[in-house]
Amino acid sequence: MPQLTKAPVPAPKAAAGVAVVQTTPTQMETTIRPMHTADLPAVAALHPTAAAPLLAHVRWCLHTPYATALVLVHANAILGVATVVRFGTSAQVGRFHIHPAHQRQGLGTLLWHAVVAQHTAQHMPILLHCDPRILAFWERQGLVEQCAFSTYANGLFTEATRDEVAIMQPHHTLALLRLDQRATGEDRSMLLMEHHYAGQAYVEGGHVRGVLLPILGNGYIVADAPEVGLELQRWLLPTQHRIAVPELNTPANEHLLDRDYDVVGTTVRIVWGTPPHFDPQLVFAWPW
Repeated sequence: MPQLTKAPVPAPKAAAGVAVVQTTPTQMETTIRPMHTADLPAVAALHPTAAAPLLAHVRWCLHTPYATALVLVHANAILGVATVVRFGTSAQVGRFHIHPAHQRQGLGTLLWHAVVAQHTAQHMPILLHCDPRILAFWERQGLVEQCAFSTYANGLFTEATRDEVAIMQPHHTLALLRLDQRATGEDRSMLLMEHHYAGQAYVEGGHVRGVLLPILGNGYIVADAPEVGLELQRWLLPTQHRIAVPELNTPANEHLLDRDYDVVGTTVRIVWGTPPHFDPQLVFAWPW
């Protein structure tokens, strides 16, 4: 994967907590600042067809120390929102929305530059998942594609059968962190520790070979072999109506297609900065 050139950071420097952006005549009176609870109704209006999940996510960000939410205010109206979850060695954009009536006016670029400005000093890559239809916008910002994901729904799951799957215990935690870092190339320990209490571990001969975190997004499965990952999929599918898997993980996709699941969506994992090593063969369910 080639080294990327970082997107330009807007000037002048911002005061603490506020991004000051360069403007064009169509972008006058535009500021980017931290989101407040009072902004929730305006933020919900940015994505009216999916307001409930958007609000759930931004509320979580407002109360999570390692997450931030920014709003773009233009002419005294909130026209954009971006959320970022900061990990140990990387950052993940959770949501990025510009009001539909104000797209293609340069506001998305301004908001993205504010996100980059927050992470330039740390020299960490920024990752996000996007709809392939807007991939061209992100490529113009300097991001590159790393992996595509297919989202499945409407299938018929099979019952889990193996005794190796058990409720996750505290002594399984280190194995979870190691498996995740092996799969993603990232240090995401804060996020994983917040969601591991309801997890299941696949333990064979005292060795943790896979982990399922059912309450992390739409569910997260990482496993060292297909037979382990597919068994953990069987534990997730009865309670999860949608599941996303990397397109390069052939066993994970074939398992779902064999159970008559339909592909209902596609996303692309894209990266700004030096891409972390991502191994799709170890991922059998992705949270987003």
